[in-house]
Amino acid sequence: MHELSIAHGIVESVEDALRGGVAGGGQARVTRVLARVGALGGVVPDALASAWEVASAGTSLDGAALDIELVPAAVYC
Repeated sequence: MHELSIAHGIVESVEDALRGGVAGGGQARVTRVLARVGALGGVVPDALASAWEVASAGTSLDGAALDIELVPAAVYC
């Protein structure tokens, strides 16, 4: 299930941003994370949502909601 590695990557990215001072020098509390998932990305939104619970547990994102925005495919000829 590669959604678990994606969820871990999101957690690491947000925590890195917090440590780097992007969001208040690590003092900010994250309550919601938005993930944009493309229709052709090969990610199963329900699996990503389940993986989020596991990946964020015990981190500074524990309890934060993961909002998944589905992005439709755009094809041009």
